[in-house]
Amino acid sequence: MFDDGEDMSAYFDWSSVRRPGHEPKRFAVALPAWMVARIDSRAKLQGTTRSAILEALLADRLKATG
Repeated sequence: MFDDGEDMSAYFDWSSVRRPGHEPKRFAVALPAWMVARIDSRAKLQGTTRSAILEALLADRLKATG
């Protein structure tokens, strides 16, 4: 079926799919209060979490620097 280009998605359990290398790993970082306040403000405006904002900012910066 796959070789014929048919949709195989019904045969997968998508709830258990994980992208290799994308497992979250926790770490602690100390930031000045003004940074935390700005991050929290941006998170509130975007309706998301502090960690989501930090992840996006870090990903953008890492992509930009290669």
